[in-house]
Amino acid sequence: MTTFSKLILACAFVFAFSGLHAQETQFLQGKFSEALAKAKATNKPIFVDLYFEGCMPCKKMDQETFKDEKVSNYFNENYVCYKVDIFKEEDGKVLCRKFAVSGFPTYLFLTPSGQFVEGSSGFTGADRFLPLMQASKALADKNQTRQFSAKLDESYPAFYSDGYLNPKSGIDTKAAIATYAAETNKYTAEVNFVVQSRYFNSMPTNIKEAYFANIHTNAKNFNAKTVANCIYNYCKVKAEGFAAKNDQAGFDAMIKHVRPVFTEHDWAIFGKIMYDGYYTKLNNTAAYIDYVGASSFYDIIDKANIVFEMLPKLKDNAALATKMGAWFNDKEINAVPYKYSIANVFYAASIAEYYAKNQAKALSYGRNAAESAAANKAPNLKNIEDFYKALQNNQQDYVVTPAHAIKPMIMN
Repeated sequence: MTTFSKLILACAFVFAFSGLHAQETQFLQGKFSEALAKAKATNKPIFVDLYFEGCMPCKKMDQETFKDEKVSNYFNENYVCYKVDIFKEEDGKVLCRKFAVSGFPTYLFLTPSGQFVEGSSGFTGADRFLPLMQASKALADKNQTRQFSAKLDESYPAFYSDGYLNPKSGIDTKAAIATYAAETNKYTAEVNFVVQSRYFNSMPTNIKEAYFANIHTNAKNFNAKTVANCIYNYCKVKAEGFAAKNDQAGFDAMIKHVRPVFTEHDWAIFGKIMYDGYYTKLNNTAAYIDYVGASSFYDIIDKANIVFEMLPKLKDNAALATKMGAWFNDKEINAVPYKYSIANVFYAASIAEYYAKNQAKALSYGRNAAESAAANKAPNLKNIEDFYKALQNNQQDYVVTPAHAIKPMIMN
Protein backbone atom coordinates (compact mmCIF):
# COMPACT_ATOMS: atom_id res chain seq x y z
CA MET A 1 0.00 0.00 0.00
CA THR A 2 1.39 3.42 -0.93
CA THR A 3 2.00 6.15 1.63
CA PHE A 4 -0.72 8.23 -0.03
CA SER A 5 -3.22 5.34 0.24
CA LYS A 6 -2.34 4.88 3.89
CA LEU A 7 -2.92 8.57 4.50
CA ILE A 8 -6.33 8.45 2.81
CA LEU A 9 -7.29 5.38 4.85
CA ALA A 10 -6.15 7.01 8.08
CA CYS A 11 -8.15 10.15 7.32
CA ALA A 12 -11.20 8.06 6.50
CA PHE A 13 -10.83 6.22 9.81
CA VAL A 14 -10.54 9.47 11.79
CA PHE A 15 -13.56 10.91 9.99
CA ALA A 16 -15.64 7.78 10.61
CA PHE A 17 -14.65 7.68 14.28
CA SER A 18 -15.42 11.38 14.72
CA GLY A 19 -18.81 10.91 13.10
CA LEU A 20 -19.69 8.10 15.50
CA HIS A 21 -18.33 10.04 18.45
CA ALA A 22 -20.38 13.10 17.55
CA GLN A 23 -23.57 11.09 17.80
CA GLU A 24 -23.15 10.76 21.56
CA THR A 25 -23.72 13.54 24.05
CA GLN A 26 -20.37 14.84 25.26
CA PHE A 27 -20.35 15.12 29.06
CA LEU A 28 -17.84 16.83 31.30
CA GLN A 29 -17.12 14.98 34.52
CA GLY A 30 -15.25 16.00 37.63
CA LYS A 31 -15.78 19.34 39.35
CA PHE A 32 -18.98 21.29 38.77
CA SER A 33 -16.92 24.48 38.98
CA GLU A 34 -15.13 23.44 35.78
CA ALA A 35 -18.42 22.99 33.92
CA LEU A 36 -19.57 26.36 35.25
CA ALA A 37 -16.36 28.04 34.08
CA LYS A 38 -16.71 26.56 30.60
CA ALA A 39 -20.35 27.64 30.41
CA LYS A 40 -19.42 31.20 31.32
CA ALA A 41 -16.57 31.23 28.81
CA THR A 42 -18.75 29.91 25.96
CA ASN A 43 -21.98 31.60 27.10
CA LYS A 44 -23.82 28.28 26.87
CA PRO A 45 -26.42 26.99 29.34
CA ILE A 46 -25.54 24.00 31.50
CA PHE A 47 -27.21 20.61 31.50
CA VAL A 48 -26.61 18.46 34.59
CA ASP A 49 -27.29 14.73 34.69
CA LEU A 50 -27.48 13.44 38.28
CA TYR A 51 -27.10 9.66 38.27
CA PHE A 52 -25.64 6.71 40.14
CA GLU A 53 -24.19 3.35 39.15
CA GLY A 54 -26.82 0.61 39.13
CA CYS A 55 -29.66 3.02 38.30
CA MET A 56 -31.47 1.32 35.41
CA PRO A 57 -33.31 4.43 34.10
CA CYS A 58 -29.97 6.27 34.21
CA LYS A 59 -28.35 3.54 32.14
CA LYS A 60 -31.24 3.54 29.70
CA MET A 61 -30.82 7.30 29.20
CA ASP A 62 -27.13 6.72 28.39
CA GLN A 63 -27.91 3.89 25.99
CA GLU A 64 -30.83 5.50 24.20
CA THR A 65 -31.68 9.17 24.68
CA PHE A 66 -28.17 10.58 25.08
CA LYS A 67 -27.07 8.59 22.01
CA ASP A 68 -29.96 9.81 19.88
CA GLU A 69 -28.50 11.83 17.02
CA LYS A 70 -30.88 14.78 17.33
CA VAL A 71 -30.50 14.96 21.10
CA SER A 72 -26.71 14.63 21.09
CA ASN A 73 -26.23 17.11 18.26
CA TYR A 74 -28.42 19.68 19.98
CA PHE A 75 -26.69 19.18 23.32
CA ASN A 76 -23.18 19.29 21.87
CA GLU A 77 -23.90 22.47 19.93
CA ASN A 78 -25.93 24.38 22.51
CA TYR A 79 -25.06 23.20 26.03
CA VAL A 80 -22.22 22.45 28.36
CA CYS A 81 -23.21 18.99 29.61
CA TYR A 82 -22.08 17.77 33.01
CA LYS A 83 -22.60 14.31 34.52
CA VAL A 84 -22.02 13.54 38.20
CA ASP A 85 -22.52 10.49 40.46
CA ILE A 86 -24.69 11.43 43.43
CA PHE A 87 -23.16 8.86 45.78
CA LYS A 88 -19.48 8.88 44.86
CA GLU A 89 -18.88 12.56 44.12
CA GLU A 90 -19.22 15.44 46.55
CA ASP A 91 -20.53 17.82 43.89
CA GLY A 92 -23.30 15.35 43.11
CA LYS A 93 -24.37 15.32 46.75
CA VAL A 94 -24.23 19.12 46.97
CA LEU A 95 -26.35 19.58 43.84
CA CYS A 96 -28.90 17.08 45.14
CA ARG A 97 -29.12 19.00 48.41
CA LYS A 98 -29.50 22.31 46.60
CA PHE A 99 -32.52 21.14 44.60
CA ALA A 100 -34.06 18.56 46.97
CA VAL A 101 -33.38 15.72 44.55
CA SER A 102 -34.77 12.33 45.52
CA GLY A 103 -35.45 10.45 42.25
CA PHE A 104 -32.96 9.47 39.59
CA PRO A 105 -31.91 10.27 37.04
CA THR A 106 -32.60 13.95 37.67
CA TYR A 107 -31.83 16.64 35.11
CA LEU A 108 -31.03 20.28 35.81
CA PHE A 109 -31.08 23.01 33.18
CA LEU A 110 -29.08 26.05 34.28
CA THR A 111 -28.01 29.38 32.80
CA PRO A 112 -24.31 29.95 32.01
CA SER A 113 -23.99 31.54 35.47
CA GLY A 114 -25.59 28.53 37.18
CA GLN A 115 -29.10 29.89 37.80
CA PHE A 116 -31.85 27.27 37.77
CA VAL A 117 -34.14 27.31 34.71
CA GLU A 118 -35.90 23.94 34.64
CA GLY A 119 -35.70 20.46 36.09
CA SER A 120 -37.03 17.02 35.30
CA SER A 121 -36.45 13.39 36.23
CA GLY A 122 -36.88 9.78 35.18
CA PHE A 123 -36.24 8.06 31.88
CA THR A 124 -37.36 10.31 29.05
CA GLY A 125 -37.34 9.25 25.42
CA ALA A 126 -35.76 11.45 22.78
CA ASP A 127 -39.16 12.48 21.41
CA ARG A 128 -40.02 14.17 24.72
CA PHE A 129 -36.52 15.13 25.78
CA LEU A 130 -35.61 17.22 22.74
CA PRO A 131 -38.51 19.70 23.21
CA LEU A 132 -37.54 20.02 26.90
CA MET A 133 -33.95 20.84 25.94
CA GLN A 134 -35.09 23.41 23.40
CA ALA A 135 -37.60 25.07 25.71
CA SER A 136 -35.06 25.23 28.54
CA LYS A 137 -32.44 26.82 26.29
CA ALA A 138 -34.96 29.44 25.18
CA LEU A 139 -35.61 30.30 28.83
CA ALA A 140 -31.90 30.39 29.61
CA ASP A 141 -31.22 32.66 26.64
CA LYS A 142 -33.81 35.09 28.01
CA ASN A 143 -32.43 34.65 31.54
CA GLN A 144 -35.86 33.56 32.73
CA THR A 145 -34.81 31.79 35.90
CA ARG A 146 -36.55 30.52 39.02
CA GLN A 147 -35.98 31.81 42.53
CA PHE A 148 -33.26 29.40 43.60
CA SER A 149 -30.20 31.37 44.62
CA ALA A 150 -26.93 30.87 42.75
CA LYS A 151 -25.24 29.65 45.95
CA LEU A 152 -24.88 25.91 46.42
CA ASP A 153 -24.71 26.24 50.20
CA GLU A 154 -27.53 27.71 52.27
CA SER A 155 -28.43 27.68 55.97
CA TYR A 156 -30.03 24.27 55.85
CA PRO A 157 -31.25 22.39 58.93
CA ALA A 158 -28.63 19.85 59.98
CA PHE A 159 -30.90 16.85 59.41
CA TYR A 160 -31.58 17.98 55.85
CA SER A 161 -27.95 18.62 54.97
CA ASP A 162 -26.75 15.39 56.58
CA GLY A 163 -29.35 13.44 54.64
CA TYR A 164 -27.33 14.20 51.50
CA LEU A 165 -23.77 14.85 52.66
CA ASN A 166 -23.44 12.63 55.72
CA PRO A 167 -26.26 10.05 55.86
CA LYS A 168 -24.42 8.02 58.53
CA SER A 169 -24.22 10.95 60.96
CA GLY A 170 -26.58 9.22 63.37
CA ILE A 171 -28.92 12.19 63.65
CA ASP A 172 -32.48 11.35 64.76
CA THR A 173 -34.25 12.48 61.59
CA LYS A 174 -37.75 11.78 62.90
CA ALA A 175 -37.22 13.92 65.99
CA ALA A 176 -35.48 16.63 63.96
CA ILE A 177 -38.41 16.80 61.53
CA ALA A 178 -40.85 17.10 64.43
CA THR A 179 -38.83 20.00 65.88
CA TYR A 180 -38.57 21.67 62.48
CA ALA A 181 -42.31 21.32 61.86
CA ALA A 182 -43.17 22.79 65.25
CA GLU A 183 -40.99 25.83 64.67
CA THR A 184 -41.62 26.68 61.02
CA ASN A 185 -44.36 28.88 59.65
CA LYS A 186 -42.83 29.55 56.23
CA TYR A 187 -43.61 27.52 53.14
CA THR A 188 -42.49 29.47 50.08
CA ALA A 189 -38.86 30.40 50.81
CA GLU A 190 -36.16 28.32 49.11
CA VAL A 191 -34.83 26.47 52.16
CA ASN A 192 -38.31 25.68 53.44
CA PHE A 193 -39.35 24.48 50.00
CA VAL A 194 -36.47 22.03 49.60
CA VAL A 195 -36.72 20.71 53.17
CA GLN A 196 -40.47 20.18 52.97
CA SER A 197 -40.18 18.63 49.51
CA ARG A 198 -37.43 16.20 50.49
CA TYR A 199 -39.25 15.03 53.62
CA PHE A 200 -42.83 15.63 52.53
CA ASN A 201 -44.08 12.15 53.40
CA SER A 202 -42.64 12.44 56.91
CA MET A 203 -44.07 15.88 57.61
CA PRO A 204 -47.12 16.31 59.88
CA THR A 205 -50.48 17.02 58.28
CA ASN A 206 -50.37 20.77 58.92
CA ILE A 207 -47.13 21.09 56.94
CA LYS A 208 -48.50 18.91 54.14
CA GLU A 209 -51.64 21.02 53.94
CA ALA A 210 -49.61 24.24 53.84
CA TYR A 211 -47.40 22.76 51.12
CA PHE A 212 -50.51 21.67 49.24
CA ALA A 213 -52.02 25.15 49.50
CA ASN A 214 -48.87 26.74 48.07
CA ILE A 215 -48.20 24.39 45.16
CA HIS A 216 -48.81 27.01 42.47
CA THR A 217 -46.39 29.50 44.01
CA ASN A 218 -43.68 26.91 44.58
CA ALA A 219 -44.14 25.28 41.17
CA LYS A 220 -43.66 28.68 39.54
CA ASN A 221 -40.82 29.89 41.75
CA PHE A 222 -38.86 26.65 42.09
CA ASN A 223 -39.68 23.40 40.30
CA ALA A 224 -43.08 22.07 39.23
CA LYS A 225 -41.69 18.55 38.78
CA THR A 226 -40.60 18.43 42.41
CA VAL A 227 -44.01 19.64 43.55
CA ALA A 228 -45.84 17.10 41.39
CA ASN A 229 -43.70 14.22 42.64
CA CYS A 230 -44.40 15.22 46.24
CA ILE A 231 -48.16 15.62 46.15
CA TYR A 232 -49.55 12.91 43.87
CA ASN A 233 -49.79 10.21 46.52
CA TYR A 234 -51.07 12.69 49.11
CA CYS A 235 -53.77 13.64 46.60
CA LYS A 236 -54.72 9.98 46.27
CA VAL A 237 -55.22 9.80 50.04
CA LYS A 238 -57.27 12.99 49.96
CA ALA A 239 -59.31 11.57 47.07
CA GLU A 240 -60.13 8.47 49.10
CA GLY A 241 -61.23 10.73 51.93
CA PHE A 242 -63.58 12.61 49.62
CA ALA A 243 -64.98 9.28 48.40
CA ALA A 244 -65.64 8.14 51.97
CA LYS A 245 -67.76 11.27 52.46
CA ASN A 246 -69.31 11.02 48.99
CA ASP A 247 -67.94 14.52 48.39
CA GLN A 248 -67.78 14.89 44.61
CA ALA A 249 -67.48 18.69 44.86
CA GLY A 250 -64.49 18.41 47.18
CA PHE A 251 -62.79 15.93 44.87
CA ASP A 252 -63.44 18.09 41.80
CA ALA A 253 -62.04 21.14 43.59
CA MET A 254 -58.88 19.23 44.50
CA ILE A 255 -58.38 18.12 40.89
CA LYS A 256 -58.83 21.68 39.66
CA HIS A 257 -56.25 22.86 42.19
CA VAL A 258 -53.52 20.34 41.38
CA ARG A 259 -53.90 19.82 37.63
CA PRO A 260 -51.83 22.89 36.56
CA VAL A 261 -48.62 21.65 38.21
CA PHE A 262 -48.53 18.43 36.15
CA THR A 263 -47.38 18.08 32.56
CA GLU A 264 -49.67 16.27 30.12
CA HIS A 265 -47.42 13.22 30.26
CA ASP A 266 -47.28 13.11 34.06
CA TRP A 267 -51.01 13.75 34.42
CA ALA A 268 -51.75 10.62 32.41
CA ILE A 269 -49.90 8.71 35.14
CA PHE A 270 -50.57 10.60 38.36
CA GLY A 271 -54.01 11.93 37.50
CA LYS A 272 -55.16 8.36 37.00
CA ILE A 273 -53.88 7.49 40.48
CA MET A 274 -56.00 10.27 41.99
CA TYR A 275 -59.14 9.42 40.04
CA ASP A 276 -58.75 5.73 40.81
CA GLY A 277 -58.32 6.59 44.48
CA TYR A 278 -61.66 8.36 44.43
CA TYR A 279 -63.81 6.08 42.28
CA THR A 280 -62.56 2.76 43.60
CA LYS A 281 -63.37 3.90 47.15
CA LEU A 282 -66.70 5.49 46.27
CA ASN A 283 -68.64 2.22 46.53
CA ASN A 284 -70.70 3.28 43.53
CA THR A 285 -70.14 0.81 40.72
CA ALA A 286 -72.21 2.71 38.17
CA ALA A 287 -70.23 5.92 38.79
CA TYR A 288 -66.97 3.99 38.46
CA ILE A 289 -68.04 2.46 35.15
CA ASP A 290 -69.15 5.87 33.84
CA TYR A 291 -65.79 7.32 34.86
CA VAL A 292 -63.81 4.58 33.10
CA GLY A 293 -65.89 4.93 29.95
CA ALA A 294 -65.41 8.70 29.78
CA SER A 295 -61.78 8.81 30.89
CA SER A 296 -58.76 9.07 28.62
CA PHE A 297 -56.68 7.24 31.23
CA TYR A 298 -57.80 3.77 30.12
CA ASP A 299 -57.05 2.02 26.88
CA ILE A 300 -59.12 -0.86 25.58
CA ILE A 301 -56.90 -3.48 27.24
CA ASP A 302 -57.38 -1.77 30.62
CA LYS A 303 -61.12 -1.83 30.05
CA ALA A 304 -61.06 -5.53 29.20
CA ASN A 305 -59.32 -6.25 32.50
CA ILE A 306 -61.94 -4.22 34.35
CA VAL A 307 -64.66 -6.39 32.79
CA PHE A 308 -62.98 -9.47 34.26
CA GLU A 309 -62.66 -7.80 37.66
CA MET A 310 -66.34 -6.85 37.61
CA LEU A 311 -67.67 -10.29 36.61
CA PRO A 312 -69.54 -10.93 39.89
CA LYS A 313 -71.47 -7.67 39.48
CA LEU A 314 -72.22 -8.17 35.79
CA LYS A 315 -74.17 -11.41 36.10
CA ASP A 316 -77.28 -9.78 37.52
CA ASN A 317 -76.93 -6.26 36.15
CA ALA A 318 -77.76 -5.95 32.46
CA ALA A 319 -77.64 -2.13 32.60
CA LEU A 320 -74.09 -2.20 33.93
CA ALA A 321 -73.06 -4.81 31.37
CA THR A 322 -74.57 -2.66 28.59
CA LYS A 323 -72.41 0.30 29.62
CA MET A 324 -69.31 -1.87 29.61
CA GLY A 325 -70.20 -3.45 26.30
CA ALA A 326 -70.25 0.04 24.78
CA TRP A 327 -66.52 0.33 25.53
CA PHE A 328 -65.69 -2.05 22.69
CA ASN A 329 -65.90 -1.85 18.93
CA ASP A 330 -64.30 -3.79 16.09
CA LYS A 331 -62.08 -0.93 14.96
CA GLU A 332 -60.46 -0.42 18.36
CA ILE A 333 -60.14 -4.14 19.00
CA ASN A 334 -58.39 -4.78 15.70
CA ALA A 335 -55.96 -1.93 16.45
CA VAL A 336 -54.65 -3.64 19.60
CA PRO A 337 -50.97 -4.42 18.90
CA TYR A 338 -50.57 -7.77 20.65
CA LYS A 339 -52.43 -10.83 19.42
CA TYR A 340 -53.09 -12.32 22.85
CA SER A 341 -54.29 -8.96 24.15
CA ILE A 342 -56.67 -8.81 21.20
CA ALA A 343 -58.08 -12.19 22.16
CA ASN A 344 -58.39 -10.96 25.73
CA VAL A 345 -60.37 -7.93 24.56
CA PHE A 346 -62.61 -10.07 22.33
CA TYR A 347 -63.35 -12.21 25.32
CA ALA A 348 -64.21 -9.24 27.58
CA ALA A 349 -66.45 -7.69 24.92
CA SER A 350 -68.29 -10.99 24.48
CA ILE A 351 -68.84 -11.36 28.22
CA ALA A 352 -70.17 -7.81 28.60
CA GLU A 353 -72.61 -8.24 25.73
CA TYR A 354 -73.72 -11.64 26.99
CA TYR A 355 -74.68 -10.25 30.39
CA ALA A 356 -76.27 -7.26 28.68
CA LYS A 357 -78.53 -9.91 27.11
CA ASN A 358 -77.19 -9.17 23.63
CA GLN A 359 -76.32 -12.78 22.91
CA ALA A 360 -76.17 -12.37 19.15
CA LYS A 361 -73.65 -9.56 19.50
CA ALA A 362 -71.75 -11.48 22.15
CA LEU A 363 -71.27 -14.39 19.80
CA SER A 364 -70.28 -12.14 16.90
CA TYR A 365 -66.90 -11.14 18.33
CA GLY A 366 -64.10 -13.02 16.64
CA ARG A 367 -66.46 -14.65 14.14
CA ASN A 368 -65.67 -12.89 10.88
CA ALA A 369 -62.52 -13.46 8.87
CA ALA A 370 -61.06 -9.99 9.39
CA GLU A 371 -61.41 -10.18 13.16
CA SER A 372 -60.07 -13.70 13.31
CA ALA A 373 -57.05 -12.77 11.22
CA ALA A 374 -56.33 -9.73 13.37
CA ALA A 375 -56.69 -11.67 16.61
CA ASN A 376 -54.78 -14.73 15.37
CA LYS A 377 -56.71 -17.37 17.30
CA ALA A 378 -59.58 -15.24 18.49
CA PRO A 379 -62.39 -16.98 20.40
CA ASN A 380 -64.88 -18.89 18.31
CA LEU A 381 -68.48 -19.79 19.06
CA LYS A 382 -67.64 -22.99 20.91
CA ASN A 383 -65.07 -21.27 23.15
CA ILE A 384 -67.57 -18.64 24.26
CA GLU A 385 -70.35 -21.15 24.85
CA ASP A 386 -67.96 -23.33 26.86
CA PHE A 387 -66.99 -20.33 28.93
CA TYR A 388 -70.59 -19.43 29.75
CA LYS A 389 -71.30 -23.04 30.68
CA ALA A 390 -68.21 -23.10 32.88
CA LEU A 391 -69.36 -19.95 34.66
CA GLN A 392 -72.71 -21.54 35.38
CA ASN A 393 -71.06 -24.72 36.64
CA ASN A 394 -68.42 -22.75 38.58
CA GLN A 395 -65.55 -24.71 37.07
CA GLN A 396 -62.31 -23.46 38.58
CA ASP A 397 -60.37 -23.96 35.35
CA TYR A 398 -62.38 -21.13 33.85
CA VAL A 399 -61.98 -18.55 36.61
CA VAL A 400 -60.88 -15.41 34.77
CA THR A 401 -58.19 -13.04 35.97
CA PRO A 402 -56.30 -10.48 33.88
CA ALA A 403 -53.18 -12.63 34.09
CA HIS A 404 -54.65 -15.70 32.39
CA ALA A 405 -58.01 -14.61 31.04
CA ILE A 406 -57.28 -15.80 27.52
CA LYS A 407 -56.24 -19.33 28.46
CA PRO A 408 -59.63 -21.08 28.19
CA MET A 409 -60.51 -19.75 24.76
CA ILE A 410 -57.33 -19.80 22.69
CA MET A 411 -57.84 -22.43 20.02
CA ASN A 412 -55.23 -25.14 19.56
